[in-house]
Amino acid sequence: MDKTAQDKGLTPEGVEALAEINRLGGIIDLSHSGEKTFWDIMEQSEAAPICTHSCCRAIKDSPRNLTDEQIKSLIERGGVIGINFYTGFLSTKSHGEVVVADLVNHIEHIFELGGEKNAALGSDFDGVSHLPREMTDCTGIVAITEEMLRRGFEREVVIGVLGRNFLRIFKEICG
Repeated sequence: MDKTAQDKGLTPEGVEALAEINRLGGIIDLSHSGEKTFWDIMEQSEAAPICTHSCCRAIKDSPRNLTDEQIKSLIERGGVIGINFYTGFLSTKSHGEVVVADLVNHIEHIFELGGEKNAALGSDFDGVSHLPREMTDCTGIVAITEEMLRRGFEREVVIGVLGRNFLRIFKEICG
């Protein structure tokens, strides 16, 4: 079933759970949320939500990927978007043709929307079946770093994407 067809937003129990998570200093991950649930949580959460493993719908049209409006909202709230490494969310190319440059396109798109402090890596290594060609495992993160530097991203921005942006929000929410 299409995830958007079953997305009814937060139930009253969901609203209570969200309030309790906020009270306890927990982090809300919206990566698997439908759009109505996403917007309900953005409206009602005290803390900035994150998307640990999501991509940009403007680059690859998939209901699993975030719209520019969602990305801008996360940026405004100080949230973080970790780019998923699954080739099916990164590009319209066939799985074997997707490369790290396609992944970096998503990071660059978030930057274009104002999110240099909001983009991160969200591999989903434990959940994906197809990775960009240069990525056989976590050692392929070097290829992402090299591609970002090749495109002229400043060192501090690259460090943010590699982990500092997630660390920032973890400290803000969890202390």
